[in-house]
Amino acid sequence: SSGGCVRGLYVTAGGLWEFCEPGEVGELLGRVDARDPSRRFDGYADAAATSRKLAEHVRRRGDVYFRSGDLVSFDRLGFLYFADRAGETFRWKGETCSTCEVAAAVLKAAPDVVAECAVYGVKVPGKCLHLGRCGCAAVVLRVDVPRDWPARLFSALGDSGLPPAALPGFLRRRDALPTTATHKYVTRRLAADALDGAAEGALYVRDAGNGTYAPFDAAARAAVERGDWRL
Repeated sequence: SSGGCVRGLYVTAGGLWEFCEPGEVGELLGRVDARDPSRRFDGYADAAATSRKLAEHVRRRGDVYFRSGDLVSFDRLGFLYFADRAGETFRWKGETCSTCEVAAAVLKAAPDVVAECAVYGVKVPGKCLHLGRCGCAAVVLRVDVPRDWPARLFSALGDSGLPPAALPGFLRRRDALPTTATHKYVTRRLAADALDGAAEGALYVRDAGNGTYAPFDAAARAAVERGDWRL
């Protein structure tokens, strides 16, 4: 077989990748074969970028596959259906959420508070009840926003129509968002900060009990890690 639809980064006990069943969403891979001109992949000038596009030991030990970044599903007749782009979604509370849709909802819900927004998924530490990654919105605020902006943003998002799973569980307030030369947000750099309190930008956590986004300080982090904080 020259390709396949795999379940993200999950691997079997034997160290190989786990393939999807009909109806499941996974990343589309294509086999790399240097002997076949139609299946060669010479890579990029950046070795790290090349490495991120390759998957090894997929069907058998030693094979190499190209990671398309396309999330697809297929039916029992073998027809493929595009779902999304890898890195442009996060899965939380059993729901797959589009980062672009969430970012657009944040900007639309609170245009007087948020000037720029980029959304990505973060792993929640400790005894979290939910698998996957929780949404985190990196935001640049408007000039002279009121001091109660976290509560205003919480309220606005509650009225935005976003499903509960898509509501950002975390916010990271930054002075600026990293971009490429063509002004696209570099969410990989933002996601690398995860929930590191020492990383650039103040970090907040969704506080449903108080109707606001609260500072993600040591006490809040401990509560999240214990599983006592509802996200």
